[in-house]
Order: sequence, then structure tokens, then C-alpha cells
Amino acid sequence: MSVCVVQQPTGSLNVTTDSPQSCQGYLLLSPQEVAALQPMFPPLSLSDGALISGSILLVWGSAWLYRNIGNFLASSQGENT
Repeated sequence: MSVCVVQQPTGSLNVTTDSPQSCQGYLLLSPQEVAALQPMFPPLSLSDGALISGSILLVWGSAWLYRNIGNFLASSQGENT
């Protein structure tokens, strides 16, 4: 369970009864609470993000190209699109 603490002028921490939403100091968490706050996906580096973005654009571009080729072939055969 999280605990709200306030730093005293002497540098020590004083436990308060404030709720986590109204804590004016520091909120101490248990290891289980910290683990629950971790993101589902690990943070990506810039190179990882660029690689994923490039892959998505490549797939999108390929689908766009195939659709246009299909439309061109269909229209050259006299079919309406």
C-alpha cells in the first residue's frame, strides 16, 4: 500500500495520513505497486521507432501500389471501378 510522506527541514521523512491523490510530499510505493505501473510495452529507442515506422509505411505503400495496379488492370479490361 502506498504511503504519503513529507520531508521535514531536518531532512527526515514524516508519514502523513493524506490519501495518494492529495499527497503534498512523496508517495512511497511497494515493489508490487511499482511493477503494476510499468508500461505494457518497453520503451523504444529512436532507431527501433524509426524501423517500426518505416515498416508500417512500406506495408501501406505496397498496399496502395497493388490497389492502383489492380484498378489500372481492371480499367484496361473495360470494367468499371
